[in-house]
Amino acid sequence: NGRTLTGIFQTWKSDFIAQLYFQDEIPESKEFLNFFRIRDIDILKKILYKKTTGGVIRAQERVTDHLQYKSKKYKAIVNFLKKFDKLKILAREFLYKNNKWQSTELDLWISKFKPDAIFLLPSIYTFTVDIALEISKKFSLPLYVYFTDDFLENDNINLGKNYKAKIM
Repeated sequence: NGRTLTGIFQTWKSDFIAQLYFQDEIPESKEFLNFFRIRDIDILKKILYKKTTGGVIRAQERVTDHLQYKSKKYKAIVNFLKKFDKLKILAREFLYKNNKWQSTELDLWISKFKPDAIFLLPSIYTFTVDIALEISKKFSLPLYVYFTDDFLENDNINLGKNYKAKIM
């Protein structure tokens, strides 16, 4: 999805683009610099220890190994868990449904950036749509959704009765 988004927004000035994302990876970009990351582990820490959720992440021009700073044990666990995609999807959906992704830091980041709109590239996770809708309502921002082939795998997306989709 990173290449898709880069292709769509390559002619935009980097000051006008910011991205909220939900992976452990460091963004790889020469042009775009404004990222806020919320990881599954951040949500678990908030549930268990009442810590803050997510934070601003700086992109790197080139990332050869997204897990370069992780231990061998961590990498082995990640590789093992990749075998259980359906369980991972279910666990992530459950994790993000409790709204622990919300934080003062995220609100401040959004307020500081002052977006004109939200552009969502959904995937197999419905929680990303839920979060985009919540942010759209909270900050009174229009939401634009771009469906790719990843979306075809997910037939549970519901944008709600107050949201209209225009197929282009």
